[in-house]
Amino acid sequence: MNPKFLKIVYMILRSFFRILPRQSKRAMFLTSLYFYLVKEGMFRNITLRQFSKVAKIDMSGAGMQLPLASKDLIWDKTNVLSLVQEEYSHCPINTPTQCPDWETARKLSERVVDSSPSWLSYERDLMIKDTIRLFYH
Repeated sequence: MNPKFLKIVYMILRSFFRILPRQSKRAMFLTSLYFYLVKEGMFRNITLRQFSKVAKIDMSGAGMQLPLASKDLIWDKTNVLSLVQEEYSHCPINTPTQCPDWETARKLSERVVDSSPSWLSYERDLMIKDTIRLFYH
């Protein structure tokens, strides 16, 4: 997508997302977060179908295009990347599936949720639970 067009869409979304249903916010939050962290090298890239299964999001590939295209606009201005990098720096190199443990994933998820843009917020406890699924599986 054209970057200028994307910025305009992003500004509109920020305004309208405050009134959109939780499911729409959830899809935007999880999809943009996961693929932002993939782009930054924190997670391995998986197919959209695999991601939908992990995140428990029932959405078509076409429906995920906006979150994928706007991931940098959403997350670049937050400290989420540094939070995740800090946590994953403690993980042994040969044990990516065992790190972080559940308690660490929960604490990291709380910090990520607290650092996320307010216009993407839905029920905090559910956001934390959703985010844990990305870090601990």
